[in-house]
Amino acid sequence: MGKRQIGDLSPNELAVTILVSQIATMPLQDINQPVINGILSIFLLVIIEVVISIITLKSSKLRKVINGGPVVVISDGKINQSAMKNLRMSIDDLQKNLRQQQIFDISQVHFGIVETDGTFSVMLNTKERNVCVKDLDIAIPDESVAVPVICDGEYQDDFINVMGITRQNVTNQLKTRKLDQEDVFLMTLDDNNKATVVTKERKE
Repeated sequence: MGKRQIGDLSPNELAVTILVSQIATMPLQDINQPVINGILSIFLLVIIEVVISIITLKSSKLRKVINGGPVVVISDGKINQSAMKNLRMSIDDLQKNLRQQQIFDISQVHFGIVETDGTFSVMLNTKERNVCVKDLDIAIPDESVAVPVICDGEYQDDFINVMGITRQNVTNQLKTRKLDQEDVFLMTLDDNNKATVVTKERKE
């Protein structure tokens, strides 16, 4: 199901999750139930879920049938009442979703969309949007991103590879600070090769 929170699961994924938990408890509650029965049932459910996920990933039509699609409930400040009725969404629900995004006047909204996972996305009218750097035509250098290369004395090879460097580069940074790998609690490195090091607290 990927790295998603429970609120981001589709209906079939949530159903499988609940079924797996129920099946897993059956052999624990009834000692006469063979554990293998629960394992096989869980394995079968997982296989079905994986197959459905692969099919829906490749078929947009089936994905729309199983998971549904986004629904526009506000367009140019006008409420689509029929869409809200189909979603069983009350005006109170709509106002709450708007208030959660610091919007108290529906006329400020250009588009309001209910996503497939139930979240509410809003696009404000042009005159209501915040001014950004691009609008002001100001040249600002790109910010460098610092990633952890050592955590609790261990190299983080995934992040090291992302930075396009080697362990030797990290080791050289440590040598300039007269530190060993085991002494480091956290070390980050950014695109400009700037390192930030937090050493481990020594036990007294």
